[in-house]
Amino acid sequence: MVQRTAYGYMYGYRNAIDQLPPGAVQAMMDRRLTINASRNMRTLGEWTEAIAAVPPPATGPAATYLKWVDEVIAKKPKRFTGKRANQIRREPDEVLLECYRFIEKMGNRLPPIRGTREKFARKLMGIIMTHFELAPDKFTPAEIPASFGRAQVPA
Repeated sequence: MVQRTAYGYMYGYRNAIDQLPPGAVQAMMDRRLTINASRNMRTLGEWTEAIAAVPPPATGPAATYLKWVDEVIAKKPKRFTGKRANQIRREPDEVLLECYRFIEKMGNRLPPIRGTREKFARKLMGIIMTHFELAPDKFTPAEIPASFGRAQVPA
């Protein structure tokens, strides 16, 4: 397991403990449901919508919580794969965050030479401009939103 995945599980567990009764968390663990969440989002991962639709009971025996988990599983939105996944439209901010994280991850694989990194960034922006059929324009650095996980003020 990579470190990032391990931290995702820890954040998910912490979010679950903060937002759900202990019996609900135990029932989810008994059923081996994974809550893998981002450190910046107080969500319950892929279970957020389902748990919002079927709130957990405040108290009760283990059987009550196991029944609740079954209801949550039934309410969970289905994941699409393959062609169907690529046809689903997503919010621009969601896509922007995903692109940013991917570029950040790939940027860490570049040599730590400023000129190389700058040449890469300029070439990437040119390719993106061509792809979206944008007119030549001057770019200025923009502030990275705090929700992206690393808020930075441009230099």
